[in-house]
Amino acid sequence: MPLVSAVYQQVRGRPALAALLDALPMRVRLADGRARVLPFRLWRMAHIWGSLAALRAESEAAFEAYTGGDVIDVGAYEGWYSLLLAPKSHAGDTLLSIEPDPTAFPELQATLAAAARAFPGPTFHPLHVPAGNGQPVVVTHPPGGHPRFAEAPDGAGTPTATVDQLVGTFGLAPTFVKVDVEGAERFVLEGMQRTLATHRPVVLLELHQHWQPDRTSAADVEELLLRNRYGPRVLEQTDVNVRQLWTPDA
Repeated sequence: MPLVSAVYQQVRGRPALAALLDALPMRVRLADGRARVLPFRLWRMAHIWGSLAALRAESEAAFEAYTGGDVIDVGAYEGWYSLLLAPKSHAGDTLLSIEPDPTAFPELQATLAAAARAFPGPTFHPLHVPAGNGQPVVVTHPPGGHPRFAEAPDGAGTPTATVDQLVGTFGLAPTFVKVDVEGAERFVLEGMQRTLATHRPVVLLELHQHWQPDRTSAADVEELLLRNRYGPRVLEQTDVNVRQLWTPDA
């Protein structure tokens, strides 16, 4: 519906009008094939991810790989993966969405609140912290428009929480983890080694070959999964990144 999308772009800078449009009921068909009446906010996300072939293929692969259970979305942005996987989640499952960006976090909160009303069984939990290996990181913004991450010298940076810590804090047994962190993949995977070994979740990884910290290569990142007896399936590869679905050996 191009007209509705165009209207949204016009009113998104006006909070009161944007809230009215976000709540507008729309007919949405999610990955399970069932048609639902959901608010426009959720329709817009489903429309975006369904209109681009690469995003649609990624979503279909993730939905097929998920069989229910706890989900950890590292780099959740507006929260698409919680909405995507919600139809296959069960009562009592937790869908934990991690997003440190202060501009994106309110959008994530709004998405998860709408998803919780549509799917009352699981718990949708937004978390405003950076994920990593527990050590502070610093972020720089080199030419090209994308951040670059490095370990902070002398601990003078932004503290990070590890996935392993969050699993313990929230009492999770994750079956699916998504990692999309713009070059910080190594830090996140270093902080989830216990989770990989114990819970064996499927891992959807967006790996940025050219945005890695100094002295880190894409192969170094992949080794953190290979050593845990995971194997990759490439979903899409571009000059900028590669999207991989990693599954544990039987």
